[in-house]
Amino acid sequence: MDFGEMLTSEDVKKRLLLGRSKVYQILRSGKLKSVRIDRQYRVSESALKSYILEHESGDFEPKA
Repeated sequence: MDFGEMLTSEDVKKRLLLGRSKVYQILRSGKLKSVRIDRQYRVSESALKSYILEHESGDFEPKA
């Protein structure tokens, strides 16, 4: 099964145009599927795409 590239929380932050705290809040809530390796989160590209598609309706909070 190909999940695509594994992204760091910093990569997710840049792609979603969100602040660091908001990204970690989303990751901890489980809304964005991720894995923890030691103390770091990793998100597959497919999980990020799924999250974006699920939240296209306007639940997105871009960084001001």
